[in-house]
Amino acid sequence: MCRGSQHGVDSDSRLPARELAVALNWMDERVLHTSFAGHAPTIDESRDVDVLLTIWLGAVYGTAPTTE
Repeated sequence: MCRGSQHGVDSDSRLPARELAVALNWMDERVLHTSFAGHAPTIDESRDVDVLLTIWLGAVYGTAPTTE
């Protein structure tokens, strides 16, 4: 369940938490697969985690990671 949500629905986007989780996990699978397999277009392998983390935090919490 998303932080700050009730009844499994993300309070900001009104998406059911399960649907958001499924979409995010499939996105991860495709991004990592294309990157590791060398398919185009792709994200540089060294940036995969940063890009996915930014998307996850935005989708779940409505924020981007802070840089320190």
